[in-house]
Order: sequence, then C-alpha cells, then structure tokens
Amino acid sequence: MIKVVLSLCLVACALGASIPNVQEEEGYIVGGKNTSISEVPYLVAMLNNGNFFCGGSVVAPNLVVTAAHCVYEQNHKSLAFRAGSSKANVGGVVVKAKKVHENGRLATTLQSVYVPVVDRETCDLSLKPVVGLTPRMFCAGLEGKDSCQGDSGGPLVDDGKLAGVVSFGMGCARRGKPGVYTNLANPEVAAFVNKYLKA
Repeated sequence: MIKVVLSLCLVACALGASIPNVQEEEGYIVGGKNTSISEVPYLVAMLNNGNFFCGGSVVAPNLVVTAAHCVYEQNHKSLAFRAGSSKANVGGVVVKAKKVHENGRLATTLQSVYVPVVDRETCDLSLKPVVGLTPRMFCAGLEGKDSCQGDSGGPLVDDGKLAGVVSFGMGCARRGKPGVYTNLANPEVAAFVNKYLKA
C-alpha cells in the first residue's frame, strides 16, 4: 500500500503536475480561509465507510496522491474519494477506491492557508527529541497558520506544482512547531518510486 502511494507521489513530480495556486489571504485548516473547489479542483476528500478522514490530490485521471498513513492497513473496500465538492460530506462525485484547529471542531467547508516553508535547521530543532528530520520531509507553517487533524494527505502547492503532502505535526499552528510534509522532490523517494514504476 505504501509503495502505491509513493509511486503516485513521484508521478505527480515527474509529470510536473500543474496545479493552480491558491491566493494568499488572511482568514480561516488553522488560520486559513474558506475556499471553493473551483480554486483547488484537484483536491479530493477520502472517505472510510462514508466518513471523511483524509485528503488527497488528483494527479492523473485515475491517480490520487495522499499520505501513506491514510491508507496503511485500511480495508480498500471501505475507501472512497469525493471529488468536485467544497464540502467533505456532501455533493460532488464519490468514487470507490480500487487500491489503495487543534482540539477544535473539523471544518465542514473547504479551507486553504498560505504556509511559508521553514528552513531545515529550524525544522529539525522543532521536531527533536520526538523525531529527526529526514531528507524526505520538510516543514511549513507558523504560529496561527498550519494544517491540522483531518488535513493529512492533502496537498502543499508551490508555484502551481504539488510539492508536498500533509503528514504530521506537533499540535497545530503552535509557535515553533511547523507542520511536516512529505517532500515529493526528494531523490531517494524518486529512486524508490521509479523502481516500482518500472516493475
């Protein structure tokens, strides 16, 4: 399952998946704003037995990129994707999967937020002693602006390209604790994925 997710991530990078930018604005994720699916048409809600639990990004007609922990040990028969809706629980089109603010209430309307990338040294220090930063990770966010629970698997877009996948954080939008993203441009990830794409 993890191999499939990683290979989909590389496909997005290798093809330079063009994704429209979301305009930087202040407002409501944590510290973001309401947005519309028309601004982020590639975004899908992942459903498990009909309930929203993770996000994902459409990178090709039949491919969705998400975080590995969103699909690891999941029963693929219970997974589906809702596309084309600004709401996690209504509207759009639901497709069944074939393979596969902190402590606050989850938003029911699609949210977006501008999060600056944090330099590697600062990021690594913010994660210790819990976990060490690897080249397959990068940090983004600042106090009051971050991804949070329910955002896992969602995209971080830079200059119209899928650059990262929401992975984890030490709380949400805390001072000195940026969010952690999978680095889709990492050469080790690319080599690993290419190995399986050629198989």
